[in-house]
Amino acid sequence: MELKVLGGNPRFGMAGNYEGLPQIIDITGGKKYIFEWNNAQNYTIQIGIEFYGSTFEIRPEMIVIFVLNGLTWVATASVIIIWIVRRKKKRAEEDLRT
Repeated sequence: MELKVLGGNPRFGMAGNYEGLPQIIDITGGKKYIFEWNNAQNYTIQIGIEFYGSTFEIRPEMIVIFVLNGLTWVATASVIIIWIVRRKKKRAEEDLRT
């Protein structure tokens, strides 16, 4: 049997009579758990997956989204501030002429 678990920090467990060694392999974004039953004498073999610790991962695409959102906010605020400053300056010049 093969289980692929994506994300977090999975911990695998097994209970029952079985022969063979389970294998835990790192895969992109998670872990793969492979185990075999070779002539199992017990009809009940239990398999468990438990997550412990933080399951939040910072991915490169998340960083790009945060940076682009930040740049968008800065650009929008800059355009508004420049527009307000120019408008005030223009009104001040008009008041001096009259």
